[in-house]
Amino acid sequence: HALEKVGAYARQLFPDDEYLTIHNIESYMGTALFTGTGRQAGHLCIMDDSPFLFDQAQGHAVVKAFAERAGAELERLRAEEALRQREERFRVLYDHNPSMYFTLSPDGTIVSVNQHGATQLGYTTGDLVGRSVLVVFDAADRQTVLSQLKQCTNSPFQTFAGEIQKTRKDGSRLWVYERARAIIDSDGTLTILIV
Repeated sequence: HALEKVGAYARQLFPDDEYLTIHNIESYMGTALFTGTGRQAGHLCIMDDSPFLFDQAQGHAVVKAFAERAGAELERLRAEEALRQREERFRVLYDHNPSMYFTLSPDGTIVSVNQHGATQLGYTTGDLVGRSVLVVFDAADRQTVLSQLKQCTNSPFQTFAGEIQKTRKDGSRLWVYERARAIIDSDGTLTILIV
């Protein structure tokens, strides 16, 4: 982590550096930026058009402190971007998978539905999220669906399967073979997954 310092007359030491000349830079101090894992992530420097009003030790301490913080921030931003990209890949796979995916709360409220599932039923995802799953079933089948949801919530991690008829937005019918399972996440929240 060698810190480099160019004191007064930086332009004289680097006469071919266009930036220093254009901005009339006289003083420069910089260091490499490193992530927490020791990977070099860039360079941080301070410059002034006058000589620095602090000595090398003070400058070193300030630049080093800012470089450590900037390196950590760059690492955090890169991790956030990598997570965003992974989430986007997952979203594309989820939405365009040729199976219907529903996620329900224990009371049957639709938490999420993939694009394919909503489209097959004549809805948009926005039409369904936040509504009862009963909206996609005929009134005569709704009590059966509620019984199945209760069975799922009472037996987490057990898979239940069977054929059932859904009702599309336009009133037409669609027979599906469904598999359902309730899970409990690390926060203790129970969620019902249906494919």
